Amino acid sequence: MTTAKVWTWTLTGLMIALTATSVRGAEQQPPPREPAAAVQTQPKLVIKTEDLFPLTRPTRLGLFTVVPPQTNGEVVRLSVPIGELVSKAAHAISQANHRRAERQAGERVRDDLARFLAATARPTSSPNR
Repeated sequence: MTTAKVWTWTLTGLMIALTATSVRGAEQQPPPREPAAAVQTQPKLVIKTEDLFPLTRPTRLGLFTVVPPQTNGEVVRLSVPIGELVSKAAHAISQANHRRAERQAGERVRDDLARFLAATARPTSSPNR
């Protein structure tokens, strides 16, 4: 055999031996637990609403107030000031009652004054005339 053939057979045998050794070594080792370890070590994705909505104070849109969401699944939260609306309605009713009572009292005073003037303006017989 020539030297080139010897080297070719030697290298081929060496590669077969290394391949067989690595296959046997792989069969003896337990399977790696990388997927389970990767799932446990991954941090949870946390999205804070303060980061998404950096509003310093709520925005008012007429009657409604737009505030940042507080629970999962909310995109926008609208706030309606029920207490303020009820208070304004009660105050408006109170003012209307007060105006009505003042108008009725004014009418009563005008009627009483008209009757008084009518009673005192009757012609009386005076001896000086």
